[in-house]
Amino acid sequence: MTRTVPVSSTQNAGGLITGALWNAGPAASNTFLTGVPALEVYQATLQSIPNATWTAISQDGTITDTDGQHSNSVNNSRFICQVAGWYSASGAVGFASNSTGSRGAGIYKNGSPLTIASGAITAASNTNHVAVAGEVFVTMNVGDYLELAGWQNSGGALNTITTGQYTSYLYVRWDHG
Repeated sequence: MTRTVPVSSTQNAGGLITGALWNAGPAASNTFLTGVPALEVYQATLQSIPNATWTAISQDGTITDTDGQHSNSVNNSRFICQVAGWYSASGAVGFASNSTGSRGAGIYKNGSPLTIASGAITAASNTNHVAVAGEVFVTMNVGDYLELAGWQNSGGALNTITTGQYTSYLYVRWDHG
C-alpha cells in the first residue's frame, strides 16, 4: 500500500472552511500523523554469518508493519519504503557464543552501508554478544530499501541468536516528509 503525506489546504482570508477543505487538510494530516509508517521486525530463524563478510540479516518475524513495507518470506532482510520522507532506523544483531574477534552491525540503504549507522564490539569472553547499529536519520523515496547487516571475524562462520535479549531486530519509523 502506498500512501502520500497529506498537503495542507489553503484558503483565502475571509473564505469559508468547507467540509471538503477540512477533510483534505487538518483532518487528513491528523489521521496520517497518528499512524505514521513504522516497522519492527525480528529474526526468528538462526542464520550463519560468514567470517569477515557483511551479511544482510534475515527478518522473519513481524511485530509492527503499518504499510506492507516488509515480507517475512521474500527479500525478508528489507524494509521497502512505501511513503517518501525522512526515516529513523536502528537495529541490532545477536551472535552466538565465541570469544574470538569482533562483531558488528550496520544499516544499509539500497545495498550500500550508511557509515554513520554502524557499531562494533570486541568479543571479550565466550558468551553471546549483541552488536548495535547506531540510529540513523535517512531520506527515502518510494521503492528505496533499508537492511540490517551483521559482520564478524571469529575465523569461521558464526550463527546469530534468536532468543531473548540477543534476538536481532530492525526498527524503522517515518519522521517527516
